[in-house]
Amino acid sequence: MFQLNKRGESMVPSETVQALLAFAGVAIVFLLFYQLFVPGFNKVEKTSEVYFDLAIEKIDAAKANPGETKEISALSSDDGPKYYLIYFGEKNYLELAPKEIFIASSNTPNQLCVCSIDDETIKCDYCKGIEKPITLNENPESEFSILLNKVVKVIFEDGHYKFKITEESNE
Repeated sequence: MFQLNKRGESMVPSETVQALLAFAGVAIVFLLFYQLFVPGFNKVEKTSEVYFDLAIEKIDAAKANPGETKEISALSSDDGPKYYLIYFGEKNYLELAPKEIFIASSNTPNQLCVCSIDDETIKCDYCKGIEKPITLNENPESEFSILLNKVVKVIFEDGHYKFKITEESNE
């Protein structure tokens, strides 16, 4: 039972105060370790995710409106990470250079991915299997990569998607 002071108010025992301070100290240490070891916002991941969502939105819009051209905007080209729109066709990997090998997240045919290279770390975490094949600049080659510093025009006609790389945007 708590003791009362002269005014009839309860007095908190010193053991209770010490226990509360100890608990608060442990909680603060836990939060500091949590912030230290749990990664926060990752700009490369978020950029890849947003660009992938945009690309899929434009591809779906092109299929919904055959013959109509849709544009996937260019990313600004700075000295930071490089982003690629990669179509794997029937394969699940694409080698651009000896140290630039992109691997799809699954063996699904017609897989389209947004991949990034940041400090020699290659990631292709945002991928989707597309129902119909894709050609780039009328080239029937089954796989390709596009460095995302250009505008990509998308059109759906003749039962497949056609991508074309351009310098400027019409939208």
